[in-house]
Amino acid sequence: MAIQSAGLWRDPDAAEALSHALASQDAHLRRLAAMALGRIGDRSSMSALLEAGRGELDPFLKHAITYALFEMGVAGSVAETHPLGKQLRKMAEVAQSGPNPNVRPDIEQAGPVETDPAKVARQYTRMGELRSHFIKEGGDPTRGEKLFADPSKMCITCHRLGDQGTDFGPDLTHIGAIRGKFDILEAIVYPSASIVRYYDKVDVRTKEGAFSGLISSETEDTMTLSPAPGAEIPIRSKDIVEAKYSNVSLMPEVYDTLLSPQELADLVAYLMKAK
Repeated sequence: MAIQSAGLWRDPDAAEALSHALASQDAHLRRLAAMALGRIGDRSSMSALLEAGRGELDPFLKHAITYALFEMGVAGSVAETHPLGKQLRKMAEVAQSGPNPNVRPDIEQAGPVETDPAKVARQYTRMGELRSHFIKEGGDPTRGEKLFADPSKMCITCHRLGDQGTDFGPDLTHIGAIRGKFDILEAIVYPSASIVRYYDKVDVRTKEGAFSGLISSETEDTMTLSPAPGAEIPIRSKDIVEAKYSNVSLMPEVYDTLLSPQELADLVAYLMKAK
């Protein structure tokens, strides 16, 4: 699809046409346009996104517009009176409190990925099925808390929520204040759809081999990657041949099979209480 290609290739010449697509009657088309504009990052599209973010929105479309504005780096400048304003400002605050927000290595941006339209359609359909289950059955936060604390589900082994968990993936202590329930659901089921800033996986190629992980620390001479909680790989800067951000989240895409729809609803209900 042309819209997906424009986003994947970050084509600035497509920004105007994509902005017009935000007014389409097709919600799925508008969602794709918003996602593409976020990747392109052209701030001239900010007004069109803000206008598209008003009124009653499909939750998936709302997430796409919100995250596009966040990716553009304008979250902190959106008025709180705008329907997306408060959420965007909270997202900006959380991003600024992330690990080493002002110290970033000289790393290449992730390249375009090959997108399978059939896979995108399947994911969209699946999200609709899970959303329908949520609306019909609801979730139990008490059961969700037990799921979060169960090491076999891997939530607590990578994330912190309050005084429990591990500082590896994004801190979820206030996740319910900055993300809607369907945003959280998508982040669990399809983690590569919206990677949290400063938690991008980095692929590093050295003279000795290839390594991947989150940047846990860095000095003038060394970059330390963490491929998993408790694991660290120090790499000397002079040995790095290439370093590049990845489009693929370090969080595995396994939760739609690891958890039942009801368990997903319960886990999201628990996370929504974290404010």
